[in-house]
Formats: sequence, structure tokens, C-alpha cells
Amino acid sequence: MSSNIQWSELDNYVYAYVDPRDDSVFYVGKGKGKRALAHLSDTKESKKVRYISQLKALGLEPRIELIRFGIGTSEEAEIIEASCIDVIGIENLTNEVRGKGSRHVGRKTLEEVSALISSEDVEIVDPVVLILINKTFHYGMDDLHLYEITRGIWNRFPKNYQSAKYALAIYEGVVQEVYEIAGWFSAHSTQYFVREFSGEESDRMEFVGKIANEEIRRKYKNKTITNTVGRSYGWSTKWLNLSPVS
Repeated sequence: MSSNIQWSELDNYVYAYVDPRDDSVFYVGKGKGKRALAHLSDTKESKKVRYISQLKALGLEPRIELIRFGIGTSEEAEIIEASCIDVIGIENLTNEVRGKGSRHVGRKTLEEVSALISSEDVEIVDPVVLILINKTFHYGMDDLHLYEITRGIWNRFPKNYQSAKYALAIYEGVVQEVYEIAGWFSAHSTQYFVREFSGEESDRMEFVGKIANEEIRRKYKNKTITNTVGRSYGWSTKWLNLSPVS
């Protein structure tokens, strides 16, 4: 495969692994030298390796395509790689992580960009729980995925947690969505449709609810908590304005 290529002449490049059965891209990477070939002999446990192994079991090999080559710097290649991953969608690839920089400047709607750079601070007056979803959220996520990563599963509950009326999904200090809480239940005791878990985690809980009404959403959604609550690091849930413990 590609034995006639003078790899040293390519400089930095961005490449794709393509499924020969339907021409779909299943992996995007960047590299230099023979980096693009390294995955064919990779034995580490990953979605990418499993995909390649499945192709080989069928007597097939992935097709390797160069998206761009002759790129001057590794940093430029990173930008191109991240852009390709954003366009295809991380959920459609075997890449484990999004491209470098995607969290801050990657593919977003105009509304999301406006929220990200907005200086409007949120004023939280209702009894709420702020739920940090930095590890699982990505822009473009559908409503069901966003709801399911927000509603479970959590620990460290104050005694008066039941008085929280709303749950605010927080990503990078910005309120992504607001849910009206119907009730809290033991972890894994209510149905999930697009999310899977490993482990029992019996000491944790999850809520069920629905997207809050438009009045409440206008009050909180797409506003930043950074200046009013603090940076969204060091905690997974933060409870505000709860009723006093009797």
C-alpha cells in the first residue's frame, strides 16, 4: 500500500481512513513521515483498531486518503484536522477525541458562538442545581443526548436537594439548556435511550424532567455563570437558592 510515495516530500499532512465498502470516512488524523500507515499495525484497544480489524476479517483494507499535504507547520495541520472532524462529526468517526481547539473555536451555530463570546452574566434567582457537562458535551449534540448527559448520574447531594426546581446544564461556563426537574431517583433506575453506563454506582442519583418553559429558558440559557458563580471547574454539581433545611 502506498509503497511508491516519497513520504519525506509530503511535509505535514492530514489524512483519512476510508471504508472501501461505502467510501465513508471513519478516522481523520494528521502526521508526518509514515504516520498515516501506523494505524494498520496498531494493537491498542480502541474503536479505530476494532474497525480496521473488522475490515481485515472481511478480507478488506481501509483506503488511506490525503486530505491536505505540504502543510508548513504542525499547528496548521492541527487546525485542518480539527476542521475535518468538526465537519464530519465526531459521532461519525472512530476518533477518540475532537481535534485540538474544537472546544473553543470549532463548529458551532451562530447562537452558540454568540453565547460563547457573550459578556451577559446570568442572575440565578430560582432554586437550581448547576450540572457540569464539560467531559461529555459537544456542540451540535441533539436534544436527547444533551438531556441524558445532564440528568445523570450524580453524587454529593445536600439535605434539601429536593427543593431544586431546575437543572442547568453547564459547558465551559455557559448555560446550554434548562430542565424542569420532576423527581430524583437512584442511579440507573430510569430508562436511558442513547446512553450506556458501566458499573453499579448505587450511591448516585439521576433526575427525570423536561425542558423548561420559554420564560425560564430566556432567563438562563446561553448566559455565562463565570462572573456570578465562578469558574465551572472543581465541581460537578452546585446547588443554589435551595429552601432552608427544617
